[in-house]
Amino acid sequence: MKRFIMGLICGLALSGASIAVAAVSNEVKATLFPSELRFYIDGKDNTGTEEVSVLKYNNRMYIPLRVFAEKLGSTVDYHAPKPGDTWASVDIFKVDDRDLTVRDTAGYVGMGHVDVQFAEHPTYLVSTPQITGAVKFYKTIPKGKQVVVAVLDKDNQQVAVTEPIQLRSRAVGDMAAGEVATFETNFPYVNPVEGYKLQARLVDETSWTYEQIDGVIQGAGGMTGNPLGVSIGSEHEVKKGQPVEIKVHMVNLSDSDTIVLSQPVSLEVQITKRNGDSQQLIRTLRTAPLTGTIYWRQGSAFTKLVWDQKDDKGRAVPAGEYTASIVLPTKAVGAAIKKPNTTQEYTIDSSMQTQFPIVIQ
Repeated sequence: MKRFIMGLICGLALSGASIAVAAVSNEVKATLFPSELRFYIDGKDNTGTEEVSVLKYNNRMYIPLRVFAEKLGSTVDYHAPKPGDTWASVDIFKVDDRDLTVRDTAGYVGMGHVDVQFAEHPTYLVSTPQITGAVKFYKTIPKGKQVVVAVLDKDNQQVAVTEPIQLRSRAVGDMAAGEVATFETNFPYVNPVEGYKLQARLVDETSWTYEQIDGVIQGAGGMTGNPLGVSIGSEHEVKKGQPVEIKVHMVNLSDSDTIVLSQPVSLEVQITKRNGDSQQLIRTLRTAPLTGTIYWRQGSAFTKLVWDQKDDKGRAVPAGEYTASIVLPTKAVGAAIKKPNTTQEYTIDSSMQTQFPIVIQ
């Protein structure tokens, strides 16, 4: 449970309210008129020169939320309803720059009201290590960059680095200078650090990115691996002609050790279409080579492939049901971090998580 609430999150029943009013009355009479809004904040007149339209309805006056909030030093973020949502929502954020003490050296972001959750038990999966808080963007994040958080000990030695931060409903690269959002990000399992410090960092976006997998992913219908497993996923239904983003994970399922891959491993993904009792090969894609660290206890590396809905000859495919699957088994070569001088060959097998249905509508 997060211990902070950054601003007020209001659900707006937009379409539902309109339908209810229409059922009761054939018309709604409201007056829209220009007004001068006067704000007295901390004893000072902060009235602007701009003209503001005010709505009068049922003997009440309604002023634009954004005007009101921004005059009080807050920022407003509107989120349209997503498919399946009933309501839109509005986030109102008010933070003091003096509280945003977790910064990067180049001055792109400031973070504050931060909650750090270590995994306290050394052997049992109680909860995923996580950092949550508020982030203000002082500059737009350049394309090809990501924001992460480093956990340092009291001597400023790096203990862990998080996956790229995730905002509630927007992409980090879409945030403009001055905008504020809440964020969350996971980091690898480490022992709790007394006197820890946090540092925001801008890092280069890479072909494979660290991500900590939360929840149970093994068992019936889940992932298999000893210790490495892979999975594939995408949107289940896509429109004709829409590029299909396919996400591939390699996960370390070991509860005892982190693995470092010393030789590049690339995964082949096949797009097939059912043809009678068999699958017809439509397209073959391949991930960028992966090397480096895959952290224990469901730490993973993930990458994205994009299928342009064309076959191997460049022809557009028709609507229908397709399957994206990873060609397995395959091998990976590396070593457990506790035995760095002992190279091992890891076999990666197929499971229910190594194929995914895609419907082109």
